[in-house]
Amino acid sequence: MNIKLKVKTPLLRDYLRHLFKIDNRDCVKLTLSHDFGRMAVGLYKLSEVPVDTQDDDRTITLTLPSHKTTNAALTKYVFYTDADTQRLNYILNALFNIDLDIFYLEGLKTGLSKCDIIDAFMEDRGLVSFDYTDTLTKRTYRAELATIRKKRESLHRKVRYNLSQIQPTTASSRTEN
Repeated sequence: MNIKLKVKTPLLRDYLRHLFKIDNRDCVKLTLSHDFGRMAVGLYKLSEVPVDTQDDDRTITLTLPSHKTTNAALTKYVFYTDADTQRLNYILNALFNIDLDIFYLEGLKTGLSKCDIIDAFMEDRGLVSFDYTDTLTKRTYRAELATIRKKRESLHRKVRYNLSQIQPTTASSRTEN
């Protein structure tokens, strides 16, 4: 029960291989014990005839788990629609970002440098087919920048509120004079 999935980036393909075991045919063996595995199983479609898919270097073969929810796949052809593929890529990207954020914050708590945290993450997750250091550094930088912007805006709102409480509005101050 194999199904093809096009994963957008090499980083996400490597991460998917980290999440699940790889069999001797280089197929990713999905399990229902992982969130992505349950989502991937929940989105596949069945067909009576083979569905023509164009395989390329982004295509990964997934092996569906043996389970009552996948029994119908034994006698039919399984595939993902383009929309399902897009959804699964979004989900995989979100899971990756959450995993990286948690790892990064835990690393900061221990006092490690940003570079060491990213190197440890890549090594631990098996992200070694390319050098993802720049990509991950930029992701963490953008996340930190977004947090700073949110805090700044919150402080600005607080200051504006405090000023409005201290200084009466200009129209009311003119009528009182």
